[in-house]
Amino acid sequence: MTEDLFVAAWKKGIQKVGAEFFNIKASSLDAAQKKWQLEPNYAFIQSAMGGYSHGKQVLLAMMYSFFNPEAGQKLLEKTQTPNFVQALSILNKEGRNIIAQLWLHHAGW
Repeated sequence: MTEDLFVAAWKKGIQKVGAEFFNIKASSLDAAQKKWQLEPNYAFIQSAMGGYSHGKQVLLAMMYSFFNPEAGQKLLEKTQTPNFVQALSILNKEGRNIIAQLWLHHAGW
């Protein structure tokens, strides 16, 4: 149940930031049922995120932190928001809700 709720929130995050940042290992985003089918693509995120809004960069970095906390921290630092509190202040309500749901239902990757 917890993983299902995490995956549902993860999909909302993917829809908000864009599927191009993720390696979708299912026929579609909707068809994916497990988090390992929706792993983020670090190399692409790192190279492409600078061209997007600050809010999108921060949401991507925060989402990546659930997958790999150390690399996610580096991405947050790259966005000039070096901690979770600062990062949350950048996000709009939808982004904060996505992160809150991920946090509530995260049981490790």
